[in-house]
Amino acid sequence: MTVGQTVAAAALPGGCTTFVRHSQLIQQQPLPILVHALRSVVGNFLVFVHNLVVVAIALAVAGVGVSWPTLLAIPAIAVILVNGVWVALLLGMLCARFRDLPQLVLLLVNIAFLVTPVFWYKQMLAGRAYFVDLNPLYAFLEFVRSPLLGQLPPFTSVQVVLVATIGGGS
Repeated sequence: MTVGQTVAAAALPGGCTTFVRHSQLIQQQPLPILVHALRSVVGNFLVFVHNLVVVAIALAVAGVGVSWPTLLAIPAIAVILVNGVWVALLLGMLCARFRDLPQLVLLLVNIAFLVTPVFWYKQMLAGRAYFVDLNPLYAFLEFVRSPLLGQLPPFTSVQVVLVATIGGGS
């Protein structure tokens, strides 16, 4: 699993249970709803940071050095975290209302893992590569993966991520 896929695989189902998991606290303390979404995202981020040690070792073994494009992974991960907050809010509210929805989200995350080029490359599809471009998770994956490989992220990935960030944040 890549960095982006690990974050998505943990954040989406975790976002679904945000309000159900903290229901007692929500009923007892008058905290803003955003606090609970932030707790979910920060918890997933801490797990990510612990796993980042393995990624750093793998990058060192693969011979990928730190360059200016590699440093773009830091703001890319920050943008992923911002998106994680609005996704946790949205999924948390929907899943609090519809209690069967977390299982569906988990199923969709597993399917998205198979259709997003994580273990395979977009170029392997030859004439059907446009199919991957329709997958927004691919844009998020490339937004983080490209800098880690020492490349600039594709412009289309940057556009999709910025539209999702601005659209989700508003």
